[in-house]
Amino acid sequence: GQEAANAKRLRFFEKDTIDWSNVALGGFYKTLNELKKNNKALWNGTAGGDIIGIGRDQNKNVFACERKKDDNRILAIINLSAKKQKFTIDSDMFVGDFTDVFRDEKVTIDVGHQFDLEPWQYIVLKNLD
Repeated sequence: GQEAANAKRLRFFEKDTIDWSNVALGGFYKTLNELKKNNKALWNGTAGGDIIGIGRDQNKNVFACERKKDDNRILAIINLSAKKQKFTIDSDMFVGDFTDVFRDEKVTIDVGHQFDLEPWQYIVLKNLD
């Protein structure tokens, strides 16, 4: 029911219905599922890439990480707060040309690249094909 933005608690032992008339998050989940299927970095277990934290000491309100497998790279930068946050890429390990998965825009990251994040904003980047 998450893709339908179901806000009610479902009954566990009895049949319960989900209102599928407004699938508000359907596109979001479709994009994530396609990304997981097509990008080896996100595959399960040893078939996928390891998670590498980015700038963990920089801003406690931002979670950022990379997963990499072969030529596949995913970067995720997530503002975990209700306030605007800034986050800077401070290592050349994470530089490159990427596509913003949800905006379909090219993003070039160099050392010192700063992300200005709105409250609760998330950015998911994949390396260019």
